[in-house]
Formats: sequence, structure tokens, C-alpha cells
Amino acid sequence: MIVKIEKALNRFIFFVSVAGAAVMVAMMLYVCADALMRNLNRSFVGSNELVMNVVVVVIFLGIGMTSARDAQIKIDVFRFFPKMDYVTLSVCMLMYFITGIAAFRHTILVHEMSLSTPFLSIPHWPFVLISGIGLVLCALGTLCVLLRKISGQRQEGEQ
Repeated sequence: MIVKIEKALNRFIFFVSVAGAAVMVAMMLYVCADALMRNLNRSFVGSNELVMNVVVVVIFLGIGMTSARDAQIKIDVFRFFPKMDYVTLSVCMLMYFITGIAAFRHTILVHEMSLSTPFLSIPHWPFVLISGIGLVLCALGTLCVLLRKISGQRQEGEQ
């Protein structure tokens, strides 16, 4: 059962990461088009605003995959205490969830304040919402790692 949950979470996180990669490719094409237009003295208005906001989308849609693959940089301070790995993963997962929920609440505040960029008037609230989604995905990725460790420990105990 644990393995099935972990695989389902991994598939969902992979799907969202592919969406983040597609956004990154679109951003790269936009930057290339903007560079070409600058050579013709016809730059796009607000391209810096757009690219800066899209970078948030790319980062927070890809952070879940980094967490699910246990690929983030970490320092094992408690390496001599094997059970501490479960505690630190649980605390990290809880903190990602709490921070994600705080970002969702902040999204409502930003939406009510109608904050937007100066040139293109791009509203800020979708990008705050995506950061909250990314933090929740990171928590789910940490849960995947925790479930993988638990199922691995169970398999070792059965042998």
C-alpha cells in the first residue's frame, strides 16, 4: 500500500514538473525572440517583468521533483542516529506544508490588494499561488522519500 501511494505521488509530481519544463522552454523561446527584436530596435515592453515572474513558476513547479528524487543538497548532521533521518524528513515535510498554507493565505491578501507589475499590469497573485503549490509539492516529495525509506526498512526487516 505504501509503495502504491508513493508511486502515485511520484507520477503527480512528475506531471507537474513536466508542466514546469514546458513553461521553461516557452520562456527560453520568448527570451530568444526578445533578443532578436532588440537587434531590430523593437524590444518587447515589460519583458523583464514577464521573465522574472515566469522564473517563479519554473522554480516552484520543479522543486517537487527535486524533493521526490531526494536530490536536494543536504548536510547529514545526525548521521550517527539512524532514526533521526525520519524525524528530520517529517519536520521538513511539516514545515513545507505550513509554509505552503501560509502562501495560499498570502495569495488571498495579494489578490485583495490588487498588486500587479508596473508596465504590463500582470497580477502578482497567480505567482504567489504557484509558490504555495510548489511548497506543497515539495512536502509531497518529502513524503515520497519518507515512504520510500519506510518501505525499504520493512523489506529489510522481512528478509
